[in-house]
Amino acid sequence: MSQPYINIFQAARITAGLTQESVAEQIDISAESIKAYESGVRRPKPTIIRRMIEVYKAPFLEAQYAMQDEILSAIMPPLRQEPLIKSIAIIFKENKDAQSLIEELFDIAYSGAIQDQQRQRYNELREELYSFAGTILSLKYAIE
Repeated sequence: MSQPYINIFQAARITAGLTQESVAEQIDISAESIKAYESGVRRPKPTIIRRMIEVYKAPFLEAQYAMQDEILSAIMPPLRQEPLIKSIAIIFKENKDAQSLIEELFDIAYSGAIQDQQRQRYNELREELYSFAGTILSLKYAIE
């Protein structure tokens, strides 16, 4: 039996232990609007999302929403929500790796033109540093 679809707004509300009616009252919108957001019929405006984040006490909802946007998801590195100490440990370890990656990237780019034989490694370095950027940005959503 398949699991019912739960979107990010519904999941955040349920995790917060709130009803659609209580959320609607706190945000000062109709319960029908909450139902429409949770069913995917309508997209909430940014001001409503900000209120949801506050009411649900769910800062990661901001990242989840951004990752669903077609344009933002194409340019944002993947974000995750980890305990604070784990996030810091990951950053500490990856920072050591990033230093050598940046030096190698600098060596490739120093001439002002990337040689054909360097292109694959250049792309790999960019991807690794892009991932590291996501790790740093994820710190904003660390669970304290």
